[in-house]
Amino acid sequence: MSTPPKLAVLTLRRICSRKSAVEVEGDLLESFSAWTRTRGHSFARRRYWREVLFLGFWRAVGAWRRIREVRATPDGYWRRADRASPGGGRSSSLPKKPSGGWWQNRIMDIRFGLRRIVKNPLSSGIAILLLAIGIGGNTTVFTVVQEVLRKPPPLIQNPRELLGLDWNLGGSVGSEWGYYDYEFYRDYGEAFDDVIAYGGFAGSMGRRTDSGGGEVVVGQGDAVEQAGAWVVSGNYFRVLGVPMAFGAGFSPGVQEGEDTSPEVILSHGYWARSFGMDPAILDRPLFLNGVAFRVAGATHPDFRGVNPGEPVPDLFIPILSTEAISPGFNGSLRRFQDDGSPSASRFLRLVARLDPGMDLAAAQASAGVLQGRWEEEFSGWSQTVYGNTYQLQVRSDFGMPPFESRLLRRQLYFLWFVVAGVFLIACTNLAILLLASAAGREREMGIRASLGAGRKRLLSQLITESLMLSTLGGAAGLGLAYLAPKAIAATVSMNIQAALTPDGSVAVFALLLSTLAAVLFGTAPSWSLSRGSVSGLIQRPGQGRTRTRFRGGLVVTQTALSIVLLIGGGLLARSVQALQRLDMGFEPENRLIMAVQLDNAGYSDEEAGVFVQEALDRLVQMPGVRSATVANRIQFLGSNTWSFTAPGTDFAETGMRVNFNLAGPSYFETLGISILSGRPFTRDDLPGGPMVAVVNEVFAQRMWPNQNALGKTMDFLDQSVEVVGVAETAVYGSVTEAPRAHAYFPSLQIPLGRQYFILHTEGPTGAMVEPVDQTLRGMNPQLTIAPMTLSGLVNTQVSSFRIWAYLIAACAGIALFLALVGLYGVQSYLVSSRTREIGIRIALGAESRTVVGGVVRSGLLMGALGSVVGVGAALALSGAIRGALFGVSPNDPLVFAAVPALLLLGCLLASLVPALRASSINPVEALARE
Repeated sequence: MSTPPKLAVLTLRRICSRKSAVEVEGDLLESFSAWTRTRGHSFARRRYWREVLFLGFWRAVGAWRRIREVRATPDGYWRRADRASPGGGRSSSLPKKPSGGWWQNRIMDIRFGLRRIVKNPLSSGIAILLLAIGIGGNTTVFTVVQEVLRKPPPLIQNPRELLGLDWNLGGSVGSEWGYYDYEFYRDYGEAFDDVIAYGGFAGSMGRRTDSGGGEVVVGQGDAVEQAGAWVVSGNYFRVLGVPMAFGAGFSPGVQEGEDTSPEVILSHGYWARSFGMDPAILDRPLFLNGVAFRVAGATHPDFRGVNPGEPVPDLFIPILSTEAISPGFNGSLRRFQDDGSPSASRFLRLVARLDPGMDLAAAQASAGVLQGRWEEEFSGWSQTVYGNTYQLQVRSDFGMPPFESRLLRRQLYFLWFVVAGVFLIACTNLAILLLASAAGREREMGIRASLGAGRKRLLSQLITESLMLSTLGGAAGLGLAYLAPKAIAATVSMNIQAALTPDGSVAVFALLLSTLAAVLFGTAPSWSLSRGSVSGLIQRPGQGRTRTRFRGGLVVTQTALSIVLLIGGGLLARSVQALQRLDMGFEPENRLIMAVQLDNAGYSDEEAGVFVQEALDRLVQMPGVRSATVANRIQFLGSNTWSFTAPGTDFAETGMRVNFNLAGPSYFETLGISILSGRPFTRDDLPGGPMVAVVNEVFAQRMWPNQNALGKTMDFLDQSVEVVGVAETAVYGSVTEAPRAHAYFPSLQIPLGRQYFILHTEGPTGAMVEPVDQTLRGMNPQLTIAPMTLSGLVNTQVSSFRIWAYLIAACAGIALFLALVGLYGVQSYLVSSRTREIGIRIALGAESRTVVGGVVRSGLLMGALGSVVGVGAALALSGAIRGALFGVSPNDPLVFAAVPALLLLGCLLASLVPALRASSINPVEALARE
């Protein structure tokens, strides 16, 4: 049953008296139920809020009327005196009578504060905007942290019982498992009630996509589309306890792993987007890669998987049913192949549900016992594949693997540090603004004090005004938090899928920030103003040296904070430049890639080899194609891994585990990878001939240090392979990776069903997509083909880093702007407070340039002090940003020199306008004004 909003119910109880609250709440609950039945839950929530707010409004109107009635009583003369002084002071000619109650004083303070805000819209608007920027940024990051790192994924039952499973191999921790590991831990894990497995299906493109997993082709004939797919264990939804929005889910046989019938579950978004939520989808087959699947249901609309950093797929396919659309897939599920050789296929994430009554410590202890049994059965496999046995680890953070969690936490907390700096700068500007406003009210405060207002009463009025400004700024910041979280999520490395909508905790956080801003940065100006003597406030307003130094200290503080943020933004900007100039070892421009899944079309490995040779012959003859090749893997889209041994080396026994690729003729020429010595692959490297390989520089230096790698042999697939070439080291998995070893083998000697055709085109790749597609489909109309570009893959790698740098730079720019606004405000105030002094100096013959120089020097001095402090702080914190940089030192001298120079230039400009105004002061008018 739907219920009214909790916050609205609490507000209603606060508004109503104890006697009437139960009756009013009951009436509104009946109305809410009726609205829900007739107009829907969303309308009912809005209508309920409207009724509560109207009730609160009329209660406030009633209280105001009662106050006016009290003021109209015969003894209201002394309350009318209060109207002359919101501070509640009494004229000495009036009888001594206690002031009004606490609530009456607060109401008067709020009334007077509202009048001041309306009367000074510019200064009030600036203060609210400053706070909105600072509070909005912090609440936005708080929302992302709360939803992604602290809250469990929605709909999952008893998430505290779930554990993530990781392996530890020589200090290296990972979360990728094989299906054989899943079966072992599911069947023998005594601490586990059950275990689930899930992972991205390689599909036609062999890569993860924004729609989740890999891609499969849905439909038949011309009415086809690509959809993201995950492979999941049959018990995936049952163990998570996630309900279906439609359908019954996988059949019992599929859930128990006894049935391999082709079944699929649609995500709710894909069901709505592609099928219009048509329930008849259960009654007809859904063709995936040309194979008919039974639709078993659609997920709940709120289900977003177990990892908030992963995109939700369009389709969920049982692992054991995947063989139907990817022949040979079941071979990757076994620990040992038919010939007894070990398999190293690991692409699944494992999540276990604890037995009732078990905790994390007991589960880890049980995992140690389980690991002992695993080593007894499979230690030979582990020693062969990895050269060592691994250890099982469990973690309560089941959703996000350790590497992803550390990366996301580091990025979010660094971003939080940046927006916290912006918040502090905004608050110091608020303090400066309030100080300037307070200086203009010193005469007013003096008059009120002379009429009898005490210091506490004056301080109460000023703090109330500060709280009102901060509350309005917090409300504006909270509104910003409703708009910005998705922009924040787009900057981090994860594809965050959580519902990034602020909730009640975010509103409380914004309220706390606004209160903190009011108390810490609004109290100081108020206290400074309320503690002055009556005669000093009336006769010499704004002349205190202590207050002047305090304002200067605020400017120095915000200048230092701005320096730190600007240096961080500058270092990230330099990193983006370094990425753009990076020599990746290959040429991405004008490289068209066509991903083709031959095994889905029924090709055997031998038939695939014949198809590849014929396709290359046709492609190289096409107009606009300079060269063409084929590869089993492409940069940034996964890799093959093997442990290579070589006689007479340090790796003769243990092996050196590195990535490798299967490349066709003209591969190095097409991608622009230089061959440093030896030869590339040719059409003569065919099955039955001598096995050959090309290795990169890092591979050659690690395997055969200080030797010529050409002619050396190593073992691969139980065969001796001769090194015939050494290639330049290129980028393979990430643009920020360190140079790593890599090996290449001829794809014609080891043909596989999944191939990437790579073409070096003479012009833009877009114009070649259709003719290349027609050429390949002319050989087989049933092929699954997906086009992409190598430059697009590179841009995808760099874009998240570039957006991240731009976001930090934007925050730093805001900080610089706020700092300069604060400096300008202080300089303007100092000039106005020294009007009499400057007028006398000009009357005595002081030149304009002397006056200008004095004002500018004070601004540059504050900027210089802030720069020194900021540079020192940036040097101390530079190590924290080291992991986010690429190709630039965290102590880069160019950035550390340019940022202070830029800030001092801004200080000069911010001081120049008040300085020129000071030089134009008319001495007669200045003295008359004072």
